[in-house]
Amino acid sequence: MTALFRISRALGVSVSWFFPADASDQPADHPADRTRERGQVVRRADRRAIAYDDGIRDELLTPGLGGKLELLSCKFAPGSGVDTVYAHEGEEAGLVLSGVFDLWIGDCHYRLEAGDSFAFDSATPHRYRNPSESDTIVIWALTPPSF
Repeated sequence: MTALFRISRALGVSVSWFFPADASDQPADHPADRTRERGQVVRRADRRAIAYDDGIRDELLTPGLGGKLELLSCKFAPGSGVDTVYAHEGEEAGLVLSGVFDLWIGDCHYRLEAGDSFAFDSATPHRYRNPSESDTIVIWALTPPSF
């Protein structure tokens, strides 16, 4: 997962640049009156998603990446995570909806469970992992958008 982030940062693009959305991404029964929702609402069936080989799946909850904030639903399969410490511009905050989540921020390690939340400056080196034998779901907010 971090390789794709590194490549996108080196190129000066977001990760979603590698996975462009087009008309074929829309459900066949997508109602015409939903056009007015674009830019403000994301229906569950219309979420853009990236599934990584390491068992992490990110779904974009915000309508686009043109704003200053990005909201993701991140599903971590058992044992999945980012083991390489990395840092970047911005801020991050999240809420663990289910499961167990190990988060390292700088020299500190936190074991978070459902209902626990976090926030930190993204310039601080960080990494994370699902240490459990079941899925973990985290709602994650980031600035600037990098999906």
